[in-house]
Amino acid sequence: MQIAMEKGSRFIMQLRAQGKMIDGQALEHSGVLLEKKDNLIIKNALNRNSVDVMSYIRITTGNLDEAVEIAKYDPRFDQPGWKIEVRQILA
Repeated sequence: MQIAMEKGSRFIMQLRAQGKMIDGQALEHSGVLLEKKDNLIIKNALNRNSVDVMSYIRITTGNLDEAVEIAKYDPRFDQPGWKIEVRQILA
């Protein structure tokens, strides 16, 4: 795990050096999940074992395809089960 974190840090530093990274943060594992059932908002603790989003990195690109191409080079893909979600920000 430590090696994956180091590889990820180097990848992020490269994005910064290239002027592509805008910002990014790790997210707390704990949190709250809100859900609406029967017209009531129910508040539940996030299950630490089911958390899929651990951090975010915001980069600047011309389009979604370019962002996908950049994401493909993340060295943490060497780790089993590593996933990256790529989305555009609504303006």
